[in-house]
Amino acid sequence: MKLVTAVLAAMVLVLPAARADAAPVDCEAARCAVQATIDAECPCIGAKNHSRYTACVSRVVNRLAREGALPKKCRSKIEGCAIRSVCGKRDGTVACKLPGSAVTSRCRPLASASLCTSRGGTVVESCCDSCVAPVPTATLTATPVPTATETAAPVPTLTATPEPVATETPLPTLTEVPATVTATPEPVATETPLPTVTETPVATTTPTPTEAAATVTATPEPTTTETAVAPTATATVVAPTATATVVAPTATLTAVPTATLTSTPVLTPTRTATPTSTVTATRTATATPTPTRTVTATPTPTATSTPTGPVCGNGAIETGEQCDPPGSSTCSNVGDGFACSMTCTCACPTKITFSGDAADPLSILDTGWTGISHRAPVISNGDVTVAVTCAATKRPCGTCPISGPIANPLPGQLNDRRCSNDQSIKCTSNAPCTGGGGTCEFYFGSPLPLAAGGVTTCVLNQFFGPVSGTANIESGEANTVANLRSSVFNGIAIDNPCPRCVPNPTDALNDGIAGGTCDGGQRDGLPCDGGGTIPSRADFGTTSLDCPPSPAGVIAVLPIDLSSRTDPVVKTLAATSPNCTGAGGNKCLCDTCNNAAASPCSSNADCVAVGATQCGGRRCLGGSNNGAPCTNVAECPGTGTACARPGEPTRPAACLDNTAANGNPNRVFECTDGDANGEGECTNGPTDQNCSLASGHAQRGCLADGDCGGAAGSCQVAPRGCFLTGGGTFQAAGKMDGTDTLIAVGMEDTPMNDTSHPTLGAVFCVGPTGSSSINNVAGLPGPGRVTIRGTAKGLP
Repeated sequence: MKLVTAVLAAMVLVLPAARADAAPVDCEAARCAVQATIDAECPCIGAKNHSRYTACVSRVVNRLAREGALPKKCRSKIEGCAIRSVCGKRDGTVACKLPGSAVTSRCRPLASASLCTSRGGTVVESCCDSCVAPVPTATLTATPVPTATETAAPVPTLTATPEPVATETPLPTLTEVPATVTATPEPVATETPLPTVTETPVATTTPTPTEAAATVTATPEPTTTETAVAPTATATVVAPTATATVVAPTATLTAVPTATLTSTPVLTPTRTATPTSTVTATRTATATPTPTRTVTATPTPTATSTPTGPVCGNGAIETGEQCDPPGSSTCSNVGDGFACSMTCTCACPTKITFSGDAADPLSILDTGWTGISHRAPVISNGDVTVAVTCAATKRPCGTCPISGPIANPLPGQLNDRRCSNDQSIKCTSNAPCTGGGGTCEFYFGSPLPLAAGGVTTCVLNQFFGPVSGTANIESGEANTVANLRSSVFNGIAIDNPCPRCVPNPTDALNDGIAGGTCDGGQRDGLPCDGGGTIPSRADFGTTSLDCPPSPAGVIAVLPIDLSSRTDPVVKTLAATSPNCTGAGGNKCLCDTCNNAAASPCSSNADCVAVGATQCGGRRCLGGSNNGAPCTNVAECPGTGTACARPGEPTRPAACLDNTAANGNPNRVFECTDGDANGEGECTNGPTDQNCSLASGHAQRGCLADGDCGGAAGSCQVAPRGCFLTGGGTFQAAGKMDGTDTLIAVGMEDTPMNDTSHPTLGAVFCVGPTGSSSINNVAGLPGPGRVTIRGTAKGLP
């Protein structure tokens, strides 16, 4: 059985975000500190295969973490580095740096150099960061220096510009004044004062001081000097001759305005009457250049405003601006719907929506330890949207908190908010649901049909509580936590696990038009809008939230607690892991708590948190003490009770051990990952027979081609799938030697125009169902893993 619950959680991952640790750990430095130990114990050269190399690295890393030589939170980064290496790979495999990001997570092992270059990549020595002196630090330090130099450049340029103008302006004025003084000392001196005095007040008194004051206000520094213009007019009126000495130097200042200079010829004889003033004027004029520079620069401030700060709306993107003009869509690397603001900046997204690609080979769900329910597909149109609250008011946005889920906003996306008692009822509050005792909840996708090992199920996934986490808008890194509730129903038939929505041939999925009809389930024969499909199983048909399964068919409501990331997610065995109940002497990743809910757990601490005591402990099954911890049936009064554990006894995997000729088991775990895709295979059996993907019945078991439709070769034999957790450090002596770890390789993707294609990874524990046949086929309780590649979009 393959539980879509995991899929849902993985979808939530995308919404992505980076872990917000209070004290960040430099895992790259930690890796470099232990790399020599890893290289010594797990030499890359000579590694028999990639799977054994990564298993060796996992053992060393886990041991170093237990010994305190390595921070525990750095294990997944180092193991992810080993996964992306080419150690133990077949000839020709290269490390390929793909375009779009400078981080190592965009580096992949590919089969050949030509394949790397055909994808626009570059062959590199290793996908792991180098452990040499930190070159980037020097580069970062150098960056501010040029910035500071550039800023300073405009300042001297502006200062220099007014200086030549200021120097030229006073010199001609000063030269002419003494010449005029010499030419007409006495003849005009007596006659001119009266007419000049009479005329000057009219022309100068009111306008000139007012205008001068305006100019002074615009230029803070010359204010004091410019004020001298006002006394000029007053001096001329009150004391023509005696004050002339003062007027002369000030006249040089007044020479800047054109209007004052026009009336000066009449006043020239008056100045002539004071020859000494020529000398005084010269001295004063010599001091004048300082104010003159400032006064001459007065027109410059208008031009100066452009280099000092950007002008939003002039159509040019200047320093400090991210776009121009306002209202346009010129924001660089920003998605549709984002317009240039009135401050010429680009806003951060307010929501992120994610859609998993059900047809992508990386979208795979593995559930349970038997391996029979591995490689399950996911449902299409599984859309999840979260709100984003960035502290930044403009780009770059950085790492932002996310919350949700919220309603899917785009055309063609699933209307995912429905009543829990009848999923066909759309809602925005509990009001439409209360009549049937339901609540308004968010769902992931339409019902998921699954089939494996001759059993079928239909799974309906509901978010349980809020979604939280963080997403980095620029890098695409995401870390999301979500609690889910997965309702598992008995399947209707082998090729028809869920009720179908039989659509009109022209009816599009999720178009808001109920153009189809429910075939089976709670609303058999009623209208529906198609929700999603399984790409490899056309015979499963289209499912819809408008066509929920019959409530009487539910066999389990499984809680799933996921911590999801766009990085490799690792679940590692430890001394606190529960003992395997079906493989003595080994540790298993998952079991259930000794309570009535059979809460999934990976340690006793998980059980204490929910009011139980032991992960994998016995509890009363049935009777008045149902769920109470017990050691024997006498503690469980009632008819047909038991003191036991629900589900199948737990094991690391169902793989057969290869016993040596002398009858002693060897120490090689019979689950390997030869192609390093994270999907292990039992190397010594068992094998399974299933219909091929091309047959259209990829989850159907078969004995012959006729069971798959008759096409030659459509019934295929393949090794059983397995998890790479065969005990390793915690195995019994002489048993299978495993890796201790289960890894889901998530990978971020750098957004382009607010669109990215991340691979999401999650590892979790799944409890048992109420069906012994499903528990037996899937291996429940047990671990689960999902990787999903999809599309994430940032929206305004």
